[in-house]
Amino acid sequence: MGYLREGRLWLVPYVPHEAAFGTISVLVPLYVITDLKQSMIFLGVLEAAWGASIILGSLLSGYVCDRLARYRLLVFVSFAGSGLATIGLTFFHDSLAFLLLYSVQALFYSAFRPPSNVLVTEWNPPDEWGWVMSVYTSVRAISWAGGLLIGAFLTPFLEFGRIFLLCAGLSLLASPLSLIFLQDPPSFLDRRLASLERAVTRAEYVVELLPLIHSPSLSRFARNELVQIGKTGFGSFLLGALSFSLATSFLFTQMPVFLRGAFLNPTLVFALFFSGTMASALIRPVAGAWGLSGVRIIRMSCVFRCLLAILIVPAAALSYPSSLYACFAVFGALGGMYALFDVASNLLSVEMSPEGKVGYFFAFFGIGEIVGAFLSGVVSTLYGFSVTLALSGFMFAVALVMFWMVPEP
Repeated sequence: MGYLREGRLWLVPYVPHEAAFGTISVLVPLYVITDLKQSMIFLGVLEAAWGASIILGSLLSGYVCDRLARYRLLVFVSFAGSGLATIGLTFFHDSLAFLLLYSVQALFYSAFRPPSNVLVTEWNPPDEWGWVMSVYTSVRAISWAGGLLIGAFLTPFLEFGRIFLLCAGLSLLASPLSLIFLQDPPSFLDRRLASLERAVTRAEYVVELLPLIHSPSLSRFARNELVQIGKTGFGSFLLGALSFSLATSFLFTQMPVFLRGAFLNPTLVFALFFSGTMASALIRPVAGAWGLSGVRIIRMSCVFRCLLAILIVPAAALSYPSSLYACFAVFGALGGMYALFDVASNLLSVEMSPEGKVGYFFAFFGIGEIVGAFLSGVVSTLYGFSVTLALSGFMFAVALVMFWMVPEP
């Protein structure tokens, strides 16, 4: 049984760090619109810059963690850099300076994810990856939800700048905790063995198919199957991740502004995001315990998020308080479906990625965030939130098509 499953204290460093960014995720859009007096288009550009930094940070971190095998050190640098960058946000009230520093913050934030995923796979046998990954992502989601609660309670009483300082302190607290509770594995074999096992399984199937080529009735089936075996599906998987991320970014970049207009009270905005995050946190351990992973679960998540994105506008249009209750239900379902996607896609990204390319999944995810964030601001300004949410549902459908092209193991 793996170290990361036995020793749950390794999860401790992620708690304050994710709580900090749970608060920041809603605080930044509100701060940009109310304090910096910027437009929704600028907010889209800001989130697009964040996404660009996520790409760069994921690629660099994924490459370095495989080359140097210094996973714990990378997590420490990520947490410390995030905290220092958040402190800087409190001192810049110029929109351009804020944009640049926000991008630096994203660069550091993204750096902890590839090495953390590798630690899960290297410290645990493949048959436990689903469970450990679900616990890891669940703790992160609960911590993120805690950050949303912090924002909900503190926003009416504190200036945004002071809340930023609190978030910076949480990230800086996480950095020494990562050195205390995380350990680099003594060997680096489990991920390679899992990849080899998949290759052996395909080879055994090839041996079974080869005699069928000469069968008059089964030769076409055998040839088609052999062609499919030769496709790893890694490219389709990356394009699916990009489409899913674009749809999610399209959906949520302007969402705090939309909800603030629908319900007026900013505390309710935090509360709605909290409901989605808590649903996500509760679903993750269930997904791990029941073995809900693989490309089929990803496809199911795409289908439901497509439908739910379209339901947000009619839900918010109901009379109060029915509109609030309906939005809580929709956000809870969105969070649950994202949890299934997150657990399954993180596992597949490690299993399917060639060595040195473990950061590609996060990079493509970041590309989707860039495009979705920028376009959401433009579309919302020109055509309104209804069109933005409809396009989000369409992109979830595109993601479904991409993931349908990924072969099942």
